[in-house]
Amino acid sequence: MDTIFHTDDTLTEDIRAIHEALGAVSAAEPMACCVYPGADGEWRVRCNGDCDERHFPSRERAVTAAQVSVARCTSYCLCVRDPDGRVTRGQLNWQPRRDVH
Repeated sequence: MDTIFHTDDTLTEDIRAIHEALGAVSAAEPMACCVYPGADGEWRVRCNGDCDERHFPSRERAVTAAQVSVARCTSYCLCVRDPDGRVTRGQLNWQPRRDVH
């Protein structure tokens, strides 16, 4: 199955709400986080800089954990794999890295 990416403004709005609820100051380094299902039925979260995946019993809990992780970042990209294989992306001030060869 091909991966289909789409942007979801709701995902970004949810992160803004968490940011405001925490009284967060956007001071943390930019971060990329991914949420995806594991073969065992649990959901995984991995953010850049993490040594290991974090495991959650549901997609909802994994998404919330990832949203809290990026809420204090100056910019972020959050990719969430849906059960049907599509990937939803929420982002704020995200500038893709351009490698120079």
